[in-house]
Amino acid sequence: MAKYWKYIAFSLLLSTPLVSCSDDDEETTDSSTTTDDSTGDYKYVGQAVGNFSASEWYPGGELGTTENTGASCYEDETPSVNNSDLYDAFKFGELLFEHDFMTSGTTSAFLGLGPAYVRTSCIDCHPGYGHGKRVSSYDADTRGNGYLLVIYTPTDGDNSDDGAYISEVTGMPQTRATSPFLPPVDESGITIQWLTITGTMPSGISATAFPDGETYELIYPEVTILENAFNTNPVPSGYAVRLESTIGLYGTGLLDAIPEDSLKAEYQKQAAQALANGYAVSDMLNSNFWDGDANDWA
Repeated sequence: MAKYWKYIAFSLLLSTPLVSCSDDDEETTDSSTTTDDSTGDYKYVGQAVGNFSASEWYPGGELGTTENTGASCYEDETPSVNNSDLYDAFKFGELLFEHDFMTSGTTSAFLGLGPAYVRTSCIDCHPGYGHGKRVSSYDADTRGNGYLLVIYTPTDGDNSDDGAYISEVTGMPQTRATSPFLPPVDESGITIQWLTITGTMPSGISATAFPDGETYELIYPEVTILENAFNTNPVPSGYAVRLESTIGLYGTGLLDAIPEDSLKAEYQKQAAQALANGYAVSDMLNSNFWDGDANDWA
């Protein structure tokens, strides 16, 4: 068995749930569920309350926020979609997002899954169009399991969170396959354990209590993959494993509605701000997208 690494993810995009919660493993499926509007800031959506105007209570802006405060809110089209006559396109996208793709058949538009794959549908990883839920085993058939495996070669010992992905599998390792193929990684060889943090974190902050004495509990996943779980040639060794959790997709489709010249103008604005504050453009903007010297797309 290879050596494995205990990983606590604090990154927003590559985060796994840390704070234990009694309803982590529950999944709301009733799209008609509504929230009790008697408590919580969501009751102020679209209203002028306090020193905030009505528009300021729209978290996604007036045209990017649904007034549905129930469990299905992230699945809604926004006013900007309807105002742009994109409702049919939105529903077509929902069809693709929520439908199971198939491994066999001759007539379906959803034919062609395999030979190896991660999930059979997008919504499997993004329940309610949000992020994946916490699970204690790696099963691609579990609706809401949004975990992806990050298998890499640590560059600084067993506890390193830095290193290149192993080359024996893809960056997003598949754990399912269509016959007669085998999945690159056999799920039966993957173990996830949730452990509780105690004492003090490396930053010096308590892992169990706030300064005022209020206590809390933080948990983290320890992930292991047996070497014999790899159906690859060669079989990797000396690797480390962590989990990457899916993020919510709400609002991402609206990026297609932003003209490219507007995106370019925003990059130029941020590049100018970086230089004005004494930073190199490459320190503030992704050089894979933006060429600071040319002040244009890379």
